[in-house]
Amino acid sequence: MLVTSIKRWLAPPVFEGAEEKTRQASLINMVCITSLAFTLAVMVGALMGGKTPVSTLIIDLVACAVTLQFRHWLRSGRVMLARVGMVIFGLVFITAVTADIGTIRTPTAAILLFWVLMTGLIFDRRGIVIGTIAASMAVLGLIAAENAGWLRPPFYDVGVTQWVTFTALFGFTSGLTYYINQGTKSALALARKEIEQRKQAEQSLKAANEELHLRVFEVQRLQVELHEQAIHDPLTGLYNRRYLSDALAREIIQAKRANSSLTFVMADIDHFKFVNDSYGHLAGDEVLVQVASLLKKHARGSDIACRYGGEEFLLVFPGTSLELAHKRAEEIQQNCAALSIQHEGKNIAVMLSFGVAAYPDHGQQWEQIIVKADKALYQSKCNGRNQVTIFRDEELPT
Repeated sequence: MLVTSIKRWLAPPVFEGAEEKTRQASLINMVCITSLAFTLAVMVGALMGGKTPVSTLIIDLVACAVTLQFRHWLRSGRVMLARVGMVIFGLVFITAVTADIGTIRTPTAAILLFWVLMTGLIFDRRGIVIGTIAASMAVLGLIAAENAGWLRPPFYDVGVTQWVTFTALFGFTSGLTYYINQGTKSALALARKEIEQRKQAEQSLKAANEELHLRVFEVQRLQVELHEQAIHDPLTGLYNRRYLSDALAREIIQAKRANSSLTFVMADIDHFKFVNDSYGHLAGDEVLVQVASLLKKHARGSDIACRYGGEEFLLVFPGTSLELAHKRAEEIQQNCAALSIQHEGKNIAVMLSFGVAAYPDHGQQWEQIIVKADKALYQSKCNGRNQVTIFRDEELPT
C-alpha cells in the first residue's frame, strides 16, 4: 500500500487531450524529483559531516519546500509557472549556497553545471543559451564579491559533505544525461516509425490511386461500350435510328458550311416477308446480316450506314451528288443480286430497292429529305422492285 502511494505521488500529472502539456509536465516532474532528491542527499551529507554552516542547511530546507510548491503548481495545471519558477529559483538557490559558504571553490559552484543542463532540458536551445549566460554572470558576480571581501570567511574544510555532494552531483547529472539520451533515442525511433508509416501510407495511396485509375478506365471503357451499344443495331452492327438525330443534324450543318450536297439513300429488302415465312426468322436474320455487311463494305469512312427499321436501311453520303449516289446505289444493288445466301442447304436470293434524295435539292432539313428518299423507295417498289429511283416531285403511282 505504501509503495503504491509513493508511486502515485511520484507519477507525473496527465492532462487529457493535451499531449504537449503532459510531456512538459512529465519533464518538470522529473526535474523536481531529481532536484529534491539531490538537495536531501546534500543535507544528509552535511549532517553526517557536521561542519556545514547552519544557514546552508536552512537554505536547503527552503529549497525542498519551494520544490514541493513547484510540484503543487504542476499538478494543478500551471505547468509554465512551474517551469519558469524552477529555473529562476535554481539559480538563486545555487548562488545563495555558494555565497553562504564564502567561496566558489566548493562543489556547490559546480552544481551550476547541473542547473545549465536542467535549464536546457526544460527550455531546449533557448534554455541552454540563457542558462549558460546566467550561470556565467552568477560566477562572475561571486568572484567579484569574494575578491572584494563581501562574502563571509571561506569554509575550506572538506569531508563527507563534499563527498556526498560530488557523488550526488555525478549521479543526478548522469541521470539527466541518460534521460536526454533515452529521449533522443525515443524521438529517433518515433521519427523512423513515422517515416515508415508515411511510406506505407504513400504506398497505400499510390495503390489506391492506381486502383482508382483502373476503375475510372474501366468505367470509361464501359461507358464507351454502352454508348456504342446504344447507337448500334445489335444484329447487324450498323448504326440505329437513335444515332441519326445528332449525326444528321451535324452533317447538314457541315454541308451548309461547305456548300456541298448530302445524299440520302433509303434501301429495302424485296419480299423479305416471304423469306421469313418460307425459311424462318433465323434465315431472315442471316439475310439482314449479309445485306448489312454488303452495305458496310461499300460505305466510305465518311459515310453513314444505318438500319432504319425492320428490313429497311439508310445510307448517307456526304459530298456526293445525286447522280454519283445513284451510281453507287446501283453497284450495291447489283452486288446484292449476286449474293448467294445459304441456309439449311437452301439458296436464298436477295434483291434491294432504293430511293435517293439529297440536300439541298430536296429540302433543308434532314427529316424532310428522308421522307422524300422513302417516297422514292416507294416508287421503286411500285415500278417492279430491284431498282434505284431518285426522288421527283411528280405524282406517285397509286
